[in-house]
Amino acid sequence: MFFVLSKLLNFLIQPLFIVALLLLLSLVIRKPKLKRIFLITGFINLLFFSNDFIANEVVTWWELPTQAYKEMRAYEAAVLLTGVAQHKNTGPTDRVYISTGADRVNHTVELYKRGIIKEIIISGGISDPDYEGTPEAILLRDLMKVMSVPDSVIWLDPYANNTYENAVNSKVMMDSLQLQPKDCLLVTSAFHMRRALACFNKQNIAMDYFTCDFRSRPRTFKFDTLLIPKLEAILIWQKLLKEWVGILAYKMAGYV
Repeated sequence: MFFVLSKLLNFLIQPLFIVALLLLLSLVIRKPKLKRIFLITGFINLLFFSNDFIANEVVTWWELPTQAYKEMRAYEAAVLLTGVAQHKNTGPTDRVYISTGADRVNHTVELYKRGIIKEIIISGGISDPDYEGTPEAILLRDLMKVMSVPDSVIWLDPYANNTYENAVNSKVMMDSLQLQPKDCLLVTSAFHMRRALACFNKQNIAMDYFTCDFRSRPRTFKFDTLLIPKLEAILIWQKLLKEWVGILAYKMAGYV
C-alpha cells in the first residue's frame, strides 16, 4: 500500500502533469477569469520547470558535495546503495545494464582500487514489484568482479527494496562483520544522499559519506541557459520532487 501511494503521489507532482492539468482546466472551465488564470499559471509553470538556470541552482543547493580522493582517509568498508541497474526484459541477459547513476559503481570500485576502502557492502534487492529477476546487489557484484574486484571483499544485501531497508539491513550486516559506523563510508548519488543519511542516522549509524552521480553543473549565464526551455531542466525537477516526496513519506512513516 505504501508503495502504491508513493507512486501515485510521485505521478501527481510531476512537472508535466501539473502543467497539463492547469492547461486542461483552462480549456474546460467556462468562467473567462478562471480560464485566463489557469492558462497563464500553466505557461508560467512550464517556463519555470524548463528553465535550465533555475533547475541547476536548486539541484546545486540540494546535492551534498564530495571530496577529492587525496583528501580522504582510509575506511574499512563502503556501503553502496543500489538503484542504477536497469531491469531489461529484452536483449541478452549475460550483462548488466546501467542507467544514469553508473558513477555509484565506478567510484566505489575506484575507492577500492585506490586503497581507500577494504571491503564493499552492496545493499539493494528488487524495488519494482512487477520485476521478477536477479536482485540488483547481485548484478552489481558480478559487474565489479568483471572490473577485477575480488569476490572475497564484496558482501551482499539482496533484500532491501528501499532506502529505509538499506539502512536496516546494512546495520545488521555491519554488526555481523564487526564494522563500526565511523569506519564505513556511505556511497550513493548526490541528490539521494540526504534521504540516505537520514535513514542511516535513524538506525544510529553515523557514517561519513561519498557523493557521486551529480546532476548539478557549474553556474553559467549563457543565453540558452537563462532563457531557452530545456527538457533536462524538467527531468531535474522530476528527480528532485520525487526525492522530496520520498523524504516526506518517510517522515510520515517514521523511517527518518
